[in-house]
Amino acid sequence: MKKYKVVFWLTAGIMMLWFGIGPLFAYDDPDSLQVIQRLGYPLYFSPMLTCFKVLGVIAVVVPLVPDRLKEWAYAGFGIDLICAIIGFLVVDGFGSAEVFLPVTALFIVVLNYFAFDKLKYVHT
Repeated sequence: MKKYKVVFWLTAGIMMLWFGIGPLFAYDDPDSLQVIQRLGYPLYFSPMLTCFKVLGVIAVVVPLVPDRLKEWAYAGFGIDLICAIIGFLVVDGFGSAEVFLPVTALFIVVLNYFAFDKLKYVHT
């Protein structure tokens, strides 16, 4: 059980930095907006995704949030990252180095979810 807590909080910390704090500084960054435009998304996606990512991290990290809401946050992260992976592969092809970031983030989210799931059944 202790190893699941360590994995959960380690990956939750990484998620907080990646999805909670990072987007707050990058949502109006010209380079970020250029990537969003290159992928074919409208510019209003940037502040919207930033808001959803921050809310998702809050839902995952705060212990008082109901488990069902946490699972919706995990689903949202999964959809966001899978769409990012597909977008980079379609626009830039399979040789794109940019696809590495969403693949890594998806791996971290999946690890966090599995640790959350194990801890959830230990407490019930």
